[in-house]
Amino acid sequence: MNPSSQIGIARRAHLAGAFAAVAGLVLALSLLLATAAPGAEAQGDIPLEPDELGLDPLPGGGVTGFLQPSVAQNWRVHAFAEIGDRIFVGGAFLNVTELPYAGSPSHDQAFIAAFDRNTNAFIETWTPVLDDAVWALVEHNGLLIVGGEFDTVNGVAREGLVALDPITGATVSEFAASIGNVGSTYEASVRALEIVGNQLYVVGDYNRLVDAKYAHGRYRTARVDATTGKVDKLWIPHVSGGGVFDIAVDPVHDKIYLVGTFTSASAQPDTKSMAVVNSTDGAVIPGHPAHLNTSWSKTYGVDVVGDEVFIGGEQHFMQVRDATTWAFKGCAVTGFSSVNPSTCGLVWTGGSGSGGDYQVVQEMDGIILGGCHCRGNHWNSVTQTMTNLDDRGFRLYDEGLTEHDFMPNATHWNEGPYAAFTDSTGCLYIGGDFTGEVDGFARYCRKVSAPTNVNASLSGSSVAISWSASETTNPGIETYRIMRDGVQIADTSALNYTDWSVTTGSNYSYTVIAKSINQVSSPHSAPATVTTLFEGVEKRKILPISERFREEVRNSVCTGTSLSPQTRLDLSSFRNVIP
Repeated sequence: MNPSSQIGIARRAHLAGAFAAVAGLVLALSLLLATAAPGAEAQGDIPLEPDELGLDPLPGGGVTGFLQPSVAQNWRVHAFAEIGDRIFVGGAFLNVTELPYAGSPSHDQAFIAAFDRNTNAFIETWTPVLDDAVWALVEHNGLLIVGGEFDTVNGVAREGLVALDPITGATVSEFAASIGNVGSTYEASVRALEIVGNQLYVVGDYNRLVDAKYAHGRYRTARVDATTGKVDKLWIPHVSGGGVFDIAVDPVHDKIYLVGTFTSASAQPDTKSMAVVNSTDGAVIPGHPAHLNTSWSKTYGVDVVGDEVFIGGEQHFMQVRDATTWAFKGCAVTGFSSVNPSTCGLVWTGGSGSGGDYQVVQEMDGIILGGCHCRGNHWNSVTQTMTNLDDRGFRLYDEGLTEHDFMPNATHWNEGPYAAFTDSTGCLYIGGDFTGEVDGFARYCRKVSAPTNVNASLSGSSVAISWSASETTNPGIETYRIMRDGVQIADTSALNYTDWSVTTGSNYSYTVIAKSINQVSSPHSAPATVTTLFEGVEKRKILPISERFREEVRNSVCTGTSLSPQTRLDLSSFRNVIP
């Protein structure tokens, strides 16, 4: 699981606005959520379907600027969360932009910001003030819990951990937990959060977990009450020698996976940078080595899908283990000169193939995203296939390391992806240090079907175009764009349009494009063609006619005599003629 985008097993139980209700209602909703089964999604959520996503990142707000965190890592976006119709973004950024290009309006909103889920517009009224980077976000009972390496929140001392009101940005006083590093000059930080029921797991680099009453000695891991922040006095893993970057809680197998830069857990063997502990007291569960490369020193991400554990970090590979037996099941490798397909051992030498570390391992709706500081070669030891990642920096996998075909159009980056998230409408968010088409993070949403049954027909001196509505699971269709001969002529929210800017004797081809509220455009519809046989009323002119025709029409007007059958026929062919 990515250390910056933990939404936990019981994620996305969205209750926008619940905090603003009376205290009794809040309590009732809290109890209801606390009894929900782990992993349950809010009713109406649309799951991630990679094959249904558009390949281009959507336009909208982003983040720029950068403040170097205490660790030498250079991503601007570390975390995402969703509450109601808002997407929250955390990281080391300093500003928010409205569009990803030079000259776009910019706002001084550092380290955490909110965006409208449907439009991706920056929400200017949500402006909490933190003084340093945010690494982790998670929603609980309609509130936003924030972890990072900040020392103050909204002008008040608060180190590394806080709960914020998702509408006002105010600090929630009921949640009292924070962290510290007593006797050390090293910056205390929370790197990952995970919710299971009403339990909040907090991991990072600190030696004190402070609740409303005491400063508890906790070394890089702790479990607290997600509502009050009260420390669980029973669960005490002993991690030493470095920080914990990520955590994955596996209630099915009663295992908790920790990864990071630590040298050991409880001084047990085979626990360098990866340890498995129990959920009772945090004791190490032996027999879980994960080091296939002797130079392995950093593990960034871990998560679970079904009976498989995905682990990613240095030396450019992500390995898969059986959660029950811990048997090695395969790996994905980037940048290599040779691969041992049975062990994935010693897979990388000297930067071959533009490979890089796996920096994010994130489960989303049963799909794993493996993101890396990598370009070029990507080898899958299970399917025995190689893919060119180009500039994408990530792949999506099912259980068994089966890859999805989703290969979006590339965005530019230096360090690559670090955060991944999917919202309740099925959109995929990738965060890191992306630039170019986006700032900081990219958002890919479900495709919109092209309008159907497009028809174009003559209507007096105009052309009437009509069509049937597009289908989408995105938040509704905002507009239809009418194209004539490949050029935009109008936008409308209706299912019809009248084109008055046509001329006689011309051939026209019309197509229609639908655009959803969250700015996903459909393909062009099938074309509808029409040929005009008239002049617009505003462009009437006298057409060449015979003297006989002219004389007979003049006499008819002046004397009331009847027109001959031939003249009546001729006249019907020239409706706009002025004799």
